[in-house]
Amino acid sequence: MDVREEFEVAIKVFGLTDILYCPFDSFEVLSGTLPREVPLIIADSVGIHSKEAARKLLENGYTLIANLAGGIADWERDGLPMCRDVESMQGQCPCMIKSRIPKM
Repeated sequence: MDVREEFEVAIKVFGLTDILYCPFDSFEVLSGTLPREVPLIIADSVGIHSKEAARKLLENGYTLIANLAGGIADWERDGLPMCRDVESMQGQCPCMIKSRIPKM
């Protein structure tokens, strides 16, 4: 489960199928709708929000939970499957990365 915000997902995504998207800003509302019978690996950009989301799920009785420490940054660094919108990448540092998707 990817808890990154929509603008972050617009830049790059895990190269996997069956990903649930639950933005951290909406997590409190959406978390009760998550399946309890399947293992969930919680991920974000670097592991901060995903750790908090995993903790909240455990507190609410979810047992098949894991946090992807290091998030998509370490996932990509380790050469694991990625999809990205290469044309949206601009700048030298992550603070300069901008999506082509306009804000609403």
